Formats: sequence, C-alpha cells, structure tokens
Amino acid sequence: MATGSTDFRSDEKGFTITMCVSEKSPECSMTESEFLDLAEATLERIEHALEEAAEVDDIDVECTRSGNVLEIEFVDTGSKVIVNSQAPMKEMWMAAKSGGFHYRREGDRWVDTRDGSELFEALSRVCSAQAGAKVVFSAS
Repeated sequence: MATGSTDFRSDEKGFTITMCVSEKSPECSMTESEFLDLAEATLERIEHALEEAAEVDDIDVECTRSGNVLEIEFVDTGSKVIVNSQAPMKEMWMAAKSGGFHYRREGDRWVDTRDGSELFEALSRVCSAQAGAKVVFSAS
C-alpha cells in the first residue's frame, strides 16, 4: 500500500478501518528488514512457548521450521497449525482447521486484518481447540 493511501475494510459490525495513512504509520514505515526481524522473533516466541507447554503441561506437540514457516503438529490429535511470515505483505499468516488468518502489525501487536483479533489470543484459541488441551500464548 502506498504512503498516503487508504485501505477501507469492514468487519461484521460495520466498522471501517483506515490503515497506512501516513509515513508515520508503522505499517508504512517498517522496512522489509525490520519486518523480517520482527517476524523471526514472533516465530521463535511461538516455538519456544510450545516447547515449554510440552515440558510443563505434557502436551505432545512437534514444531518444525523451514525458513519462514512454522508447522505445529499436535501428535495426539494429528492436527496441524501453520504460522508463517509474508514479507511482501508485511503480514503473519496462520492456517488452521478453522480457516486462514492474516495479521498486520499495529503498534506492538499483530492484528487480524478482518476481525481485529490479536495473533497470540487467536493462536491460543486455535491451538487449544486442535490440541484438545488448553494452550495459552501471552501477547507480551
């Protein structure tokens, strides 16, 4: 999206969201290198949290990384969640049984481009449903 452009999106409640309206907006000013660093840190954070859950909460989960793609497999259910970065769009994407989701950085959060939900909250919900056990990711 070009600087100064406006992107209108409506959710089910009818709200209009305007994004990337000036160079000062994080969506406009983040360089690709900054995005890649932030995306890598996000993927590492997710992977680390799942490793902890496997140790502490006895959740049988396997994480596999291939570049910018993190595949999460819940062994007991055979269910998978995929989280990856999309540098051209400066977005994090999540694919789960419940659908595909795109998250764009707004301030210090990854926010769903359709419903405004936060990545780590949504990941907690999706992973808990697919693991058959409570999985919680913290946004901070």
